[in-house]
Amino acid sequence: VYVAATEYNEVWELDEDLNLLRRIVVQPHLQDYNHVNNVFCDGESFYVCLNRYGQRNGYGGYAKFDMDWTELERRTIGWGSHALSVIEGEIVNLCSSAGGIKQVYHPHRAGLMVNGEIVFENNPDKYFCKDFSMDDERIYIVGGEIKPREERGAATGVVFVLNRKYELLEECVLPGVGGLCGCRLPDVDYSNGASV
Repeated sequence: VYVAATEYNEVWELDEDLNLLRRIVVQPHLQDYNHVNNVFCDGESFYVCLNRYGQRNGYGGYAKFDMDWTELERRTIGWGSHALSVIEGEIVNLCSSAGGIKQVYHPHRAGLMVNGEIVFENNPDKYFCKDFSMDDERIYIVGGEIKPREERGAATGVVFVLNRKYELLEECVLPGVGGLCGCRLPDVDYSNGASV
């Protein structure tokens, strides 16, 4: 099991009993420098989602590692980056923006990005989305209302349901549940591992 340890800029390798086996450092090794948000394996490489690439509230990206955790490349892609995955050879991630409540150094736009282009856009002043899941027919994006951190526990949650052409099918609003930070589909979920 590989876990993104955000504040440490590390990926933690755990065994099936959740014992820590190894701490993999994502350089530079400064507290919360990269704001590591997730780790994804496409079967050949590991991709570590970097919420920020060079500055706080700026552009995001990823660090790519081989299967022995030797870093191969870094790339800027998106901003406020979350849930970076490699699906059918394409880099898919969420971009979010808190520009409605703080100074940001990136476009004040939000949505699902594929290979550096936003294919579905949501209102960046209304919702901050953090995760998505995808099967053969649908994409489910989850997030919550834009609020200061101390108020997020009572925020409105949201689920956007898209088809695979990135068209909105449904928007489900869940008042008072807090922001939704993760989702997984029970069967096929291409955002949860290698896709063939």
